[in-house]
Amino acid sequence: PATRRPRSIDQRSRRASNARFTDASEAWLAPNFARRTCYIEAVTVQTTRGWEAFFQQLEQRWLAITDARPHWGKLFWQMDTPRRSYPRWADFKAVRQRWDPEGVFLNDWLRDEIGL
Repeated sequence: PATRRPRSIDQRSRRASNARFTDASEAWLAPNFARRTCYIEAVTVQTTRGWEAFFQQLEQRWLAITDARPHWGKLFWQMDTPRRSYPRWADFKAVRQRWDPEGVFLNDWLRDEIGL
């Protein structure tokens, strides 16, 4: 299940998690766009031993949840996920292109990894 601890967790590591529930949003790139949502967040620092393996396993489990939408501005490894998970992604890209045709507000990460 999505809530089971990945095997790579070192019991001595410092990690925190929280959950919150929100109503639907009209913002196209909000994880809670057009639906009520439960946000589950796992937090650690990059100096925590095993953090990368832990989050990669967690990401795989969470993306296996039907209609899961990771926060596109957070660290994750399956970078094509926003394009597949957000129903108005193409609409947002069109508006962004119209209002910022030169890409002044883009950086390499948004352009190359996220696909804006």
